Amino acid sequence: MHSIQVEVSPATAPAQAIVDWDGAGYVTCKVSYPAVVGPAYALRAEIDSAFRIGPQRYLITIGSLVLTLDDERRLSEVEWFANPGQWQLRALARPVGRAGQPCFAGPFDDDGRLSVDFDGEPEAVYDRERRTLCLGWGRPLAWCEVAPELALGVDGNGTLVCICLGNLDVPERDLLEPKPPAGWMSGLRRRLRGA
Repeated sequence: MHSIQVEVSPATAPAQAIVDWDGAGYVTCKVSYPAVVGPAYALRAEIDSAFRIGPQRYLITIGSLVLTLDDERRLSEVEWFANPGQWQLRALARPVGRAGQPCFAGPFDDDGRLSVDFDGEPEAVYDRERRTLCLGWGRPLAWCEVAPELALGVDGNGTLVCICLGNLDVPERDLLEPKPPAGWMSGLRRRLRGA
């Protein structure tokens, strides 16, 4: 399995994150960072515009979880095809860590893509009272608070192992509705590949 490394640099101001449940199976989180103003950035924008150069985007897929990164490899969007009927419902401790801007590293291909093989879906825990969803596939030892609604957990090697999304309203009917068993998508993918 490829690992996703997260390097955290100090943030001059926190990012903003908008977390949403669309009611049809998708949890999304769109992240925006404070604009950097200066002569170097103005010149870059002018040159990019003159030559019609769009910013490089990076994409990380972990099963049905998709992380979109901007041209600086900062997290710009989280999208997950979710199954709330399979989530664990319990109280969660608030992730406490240092505020920062995460930069992702990993073996991206020439098109900026990285697929991480992970058997099954991440463990999902939803705290109804705090309206927080944590997706995890390991035990975090440190947290990066990207925005008030978004925290990333890393292990001792700086590998991404947890994503916590706050301010997520999921109706009770969606949480209690019976869903296919966890891992059904992975099983379907294996059957389609003939494995």
